[in-house]
Amino acid sequence: MSIAPDNQQPNVGWVDAAGARLMRLAAIASVSVACVLIVAKIIAALMTGSASLLSSLVDSLLDAFTSLINLIAVRHALQPADKEHRFGHGKAEPLAGLAQSAFIAGSVTGLDRFSIVRTWRTAPIRRMIKLSNNQF
Repeated sequence: MSIAPDNQQPNVGWVDAAGARLMRLAAIASVSVACVLIVAKIIAALMTGSASLLSSLVDSLLDAFTSLINLIAVRHALQPADKEHRFGHGKAEPLAGLAQSAFIAGSVTGLDRFSIVRTWRTAPIRRMIKLSNNQF
């Protein structure tokens, strides 16, 4: 997806300036939200030692990584066509999706291993966070 030149009407694959700005803002927001979630989940995982929180933290790390790849891909894909790329740089987004799927597949292997080990060697949750006056 490239920004449409001023002398052409937007076609399929072309994005106007407002659409390009919106795509950039969405990618930046995605990275920002993922980073906030990572910080919150690190704190919660350290406080509780919960395997499910650790799994959720890994998921958030993956989200941040893939959001960062998307941000880079969107910025690259929105570059206008040039001599070397006559039809623009729109293929950057599908290539980013391929990289994301490879990274996710690799991380699933590590998380599966941890889950299997944790199933056989159970460990109690260190402490529960008191949310109200009721005891858990």
